[in-house]
Amino acid sequence: MPSYLRLRQAAGHGNVAATALIDELARNLSVVLAWLVATVRPSQVSLGGRLSDLGESFLDRLKEHAGTQVPAEQLERVALSLAYSEQLGAMGAVALVVQAELELLES
Repeated sequence: MPSYLRLRQAAGHGNVAATALIDELARNLSVVLAWLVATVRPSQVSLGGRLSDLGESFLDRLKEHAGTQVPAEQLERVALSLAYSEQLGAMGAVALVVQAELELLES
């Protein structure tokens, strides 16, 4: 079983250390999310890979911590989700290529 899934299960069973570690992960990642929201202003941010094993409660903590670093109205415009696909990186690369091609066609 992946370690983040074990961590989530331990926190779900009331393990204080696991809960604190998840909160620390959310706090540290919130710096990146806040920077992304403030500079790129995305409408969607998906977390993939092993982080998705932390579940929806991790997203809640992440958004809560990010909310202390960027204005709430900026953060509210971002749909934060978990991506469970192993192909997420490839899908993003394809999306960038398609976007670039469509912009060339519109010129």
